[in-house]
Amino acid sequence: MNIVMITVLDLGASLGHANHFLSIAREFSKLGHRLGLIVPRPASGGESLPVERAEWQFTLPARRLGLPNNLSTFCQILPILLRWKTTGIDILYVRASMFSFIYGMLFRLSRKTIVISEHNGWYEDERRSLDHRTWLCGLERVCQVLDATFADRLRVVTKEIKQLLVTHGVDPKKIHVIPNGTDPDSIRPIAREKALGCLGLDPSLFYVGFLGHLTPWQGVEVAIEAMANLVNEDAHIRLLIGGDGIMREPLESRVRDCGLGHRVIFLGAVPRGRVCEVLSSFDVAIAPFVRRRNERSGSSALKIRDYAAAGRAVVAADLPGIREFAEAGWLVLHRPDDPKSLAEEILNLLHDPARRREMGCKARTYAVANLSWGLTAKKILNMIKN
Repeated sequence: MNIVMITVLDLGASLGHANHFLSIAREFSKLGHRLGLIVPRPASGGESLPVERAEWQFTLPARRLGLPNNLSTFCQILPILLRWKTTGIDILYVRASMFSFIYGMLFRLSRKTIVISEHNGWYEDERRSLDHRTWLCGLERVCQVLDATFADRLRVVTKEIKQLLVTHGVDPKKIHVIPNGTDPDSIRPIAREKALGCLGLDPSLFYVGFLGHLTPWQGVEVAIEAMANLVNEDAHIRLLIGGDGIMREPLESRVRDCGLGHRVIFLGAVPRGRVCEVLSSFDVAIAPFVRRRNERSGSSALKIRDYAAAGRAVVAADLPGIREFAEAGWLVLHRPDDPKSLAEEILNLLHDPARRREMGCKARTYAVANLSWGLTAKKILNMIKN
């Protein structure tokens, strides 16, 4: 099939959502489909985006004009129509954004092009978490429902997002719940000593780690509060925070206010090539998501799947889309928004290295069998048959 993928994201950024989009593209290509990607030109230039046999077409990013990133949609319309007219498009795979409903409208009457829209969250709630204006949050909701209404198929990453869309009048028959994945071939465990050596870290210490985009809903501040309790229990504990984002400065300020100093280490943005080193340096990996934004829409967190692929024992917030993994034995739950609960679960694992090793082995096995992007891509393409 001739598949064209669209997003307004900067795919050159070392962020989970960029890796997510590129991973699905790679799997479509591996399955033998003709693949085109129409995306804004990355800030890095985009010369080395890793998708083999893909036809790239870069469009003008709205940010270069001093405009909101979502307006990049309007720079992509003409290239998409030209491609449709010249080569045809069997599947138009769209990562939903504020104005992506335009694609569904454009191809509404086409009998040859199937528009698949991917929804990774409830975007109104994300804007509220960022304290955006009420009218803008409402507009985001309206646009997301329009996108879902006009698309031929919907891929949502949690059952909670499906229910929200159904509540707003979207046909449930075209909504398919297909969670996110990971890449067990490129994300795999490496020796702890080697990983710590690459990062220049002391192997005699115990490392609790987080890797992800630093946004308000990630709950990293909960982890910092938990550290204030943990250092009183064991002076060898350190918190590693990998990633960057709008919360970086507030979190660093919170660390100083708590007097944690050298006990919390910010690693900054982590390039794709160093993810394994960072993850393998974690004795325990954490995902302390907060209830706000995550409870209503659920979570299909990439980081948890990457932690599993790297063979880490995981402590995560007890929220929809996460608690299901606890049954597999490689993830334990803590109460959301509760630093004391998070600290207790970390201490339990600190004092039980045999359990940590067992959890890590189970995590890796589970990721290989159940969480690959290859499985995700096949499920996405199977949507067309329904």
